[in-house]
Amino acid sequence: MIDLKNAALAMNRAAIGEDFDGARYWASRIANQSARCGQLEVQAAALRVLLFLGPFGTEPTRGFGKAMLELAELLIRF
Repeated sequence: MIDLKNAALAMNRAAIGEDFDGARYWASRIANQSARCGQLEVQAAALRVLLFLGPFGTEPTRGFGKAMLELAELLIRF
């Protein structure tokens, strides 16, 4: 089991370093782990991040930063 807050931190650090595949990896881990724990709101937010990041090997679409911020803010409440 991963710590969702630390995974979100790793996701954000990867994105800041323009390692978008790394950010995708962490966002997918967050989505999977939160689903297993029944945290569907967190899962939905992580899937939204993945939507904006797009497929592996591509540039993210506009709005991915806001989606990451929304996920981080949601995790603060847990």
